[in-house]
Amino acid sequence: MRNFFSRSNLLLILASIIWGCAFVAQNVGMNYIGPWTFSTIRFLIAGFSLLAIIPILDKKRTHVIRPKTKEEKQKLLLGSVLCGLALSIGSIVQQIAMLTVPVAKAGFLTTLYVLFVPIITLLFGKKIPLKVWVGIAMALFGLYLLSMAGNLALGIGEIFLILAAFLFAMHIIIIGHFSTRVDPVRLSCGQLLIGGFATVIPMIVIERPTIASILAAYIP
Repeated sequence: MRNFFSRSNLLLILASIIWGCAFVAQNVGMNYIGPWTFSTIRFLIAGFSLLAIIPILDKKRTHVIRPKTKEEKQKLLLGSVLCGLALSIGSIVQQIAMLTVPVAKAGFLTTLYVLFVPIITLLFGKKIPLKVWVGIAMALFGLYLLSMAGNLALGIGEIFLILAAFLFAMHIIIIGHFSTRVDPVRLSCGQLLIGGFATVIPMIVIERPTIASILAAYIP
């Protein structure tokens, strides 16, 4: 029980709550702007906001991994690029799917990443305890009862969401690899900026958003 209420687990629960609440914001925002614009703006706002407070966080944290050598900087850059691409591609696929799939169903199908993560790590030779599989089964069944209401029909939108779940699973695995090797705050900032800049050109070419539409999505 003590392990369950550890700081790390509580932070993961908080992150899950924030992530779940984002579905509502995503759905509302898409009434005013397209998926490429939504993804670009959200990542750049988050990335630059985190970049601005990194010096403050460095002073408050007891363990900071500052990249000093060329090898350390390259490792941080590689982690940022891989995480950023997995996150941005997964997010844009999810955003496009949500144009045709209800929010509740989108939430359920996206959370299939909890199934994909252990399956992918299993392919790399990592053993997964039985209790983890039991927990996954219970979580998926509970989410199904809450979200799907007996509707398992799969269209192109649903297939896109399953693909997004796979990409988010890859994102989690990549983070797990780099988070102990580089500073996690800098990794988070880097992946957000990479994710944002990776979608700028498609946003401009495909959607051509206006300031008015972006502000309308910001304050609906």
